[in-house]
Amino acid sequence: MNIFIEANGRKYEMRGLTCMSIFSHLLATGEDKMNFRSWTTSYRGYVLFHSSASDIEDCIFEDYDIPIEDSPKSSILGYGVLFDVVKLDTKELFEAYYDDHKCATYEYEEISQNYNGKLYGHRFKDAVIFPPIVGVPGSRNYWTPKKEVQVEAFKLVKKFHNTGVWESNV
Repeated sequence: MNIFIEANGRKYEMRGLTCMSIFSHLLATGEDKMNFRSWTTSYRGYVLFHSSASDIEDCIFEDYDIPIEDSPKSSILGYGVLFDVVKLDTKELFEAYYDDHKCATYEYEEISQNYNGKLYGHRFKDAVIFPPIVGVPGSRNYWTPKKEVQVEAFKLVKKFHNTGVWESNV
């Protein structure tokens, strides 16, 4: 189901992006402005930051002095605007955008190898964090809600975006 947000006189389809919890949290707070992916996208617009069920990167919460409880698994934590995707195929480009990625403690060679040389920086702005919407399953890539709980979560975010008032969880 497609759910739209109106902003700046335009309608934008909302999509979700599932990331490991720490990265979703940093994107939702605006501390991180870029997320690494091995693929590009033509999508531009509002993205809900969804924390995955994985605990692989949970140790990073300590590095940022962020309580892990602030980012429950399988939850929508906030949203932002995807405005650009940059192919980071050289060390110089990686370093030029390095400051956008607060979790970037990697050397270019290491991270490029992790992504098999297909490294793209998905760049976000205008991040908004809100109380987590828990118990929402995610999906791959930039996803649209299909399950009822996903649709209800997206509608809750749309209402918050339109009114600035947070209501109860789904």
